[in-house]
Amino acid sequence: MNGRQLITQISIAQWRLRSKLRRCRLALAYALNRVDTDQANEIICDCQAAAGWYPLETFSVDNCLQTALDCYWEPHPELEGLVHSACARVASKWEANGHAADAAEHWALDLVAEFAQSRGTTLVRHEGPE
Repeated sequence: MNGRQLITQISIAQWRLRSKLRRCRLALAYALNRVDTDQANEIICDCQAAAGWYPLETFSVDNCLQTALDCYWEPHPELEGLVHSACARVASKWEANGHAADAAEHWALDLVAEFAQSRGTTLVRHEGPE
């Protein structure tokens, strides 16, 4: 084995070790129920091949929240929590039969208004273009 091959072997071993340590940190965070959003997304991506499914469309809280702020309501301290609740409700009820992710987002945004009203939260609607 020459010097170049040795360096290559060391680099491969180092990469494999870093990869295993990263997965161990993710597993520990998951086991302790302390997974943040980035870690959850890493776990989802890492598990796609093993699970045998690959999402072609994504329905996300971040996109739904951005749409809520851009098109529906003014910023409000409770809006993010309302959007989280609405997205969770839609995801638990959604049947994957070819509907687009934007239809799920519209349903969730309809629920945001309903949830806000049931919690006594007043959201201010954006004024439409004049």
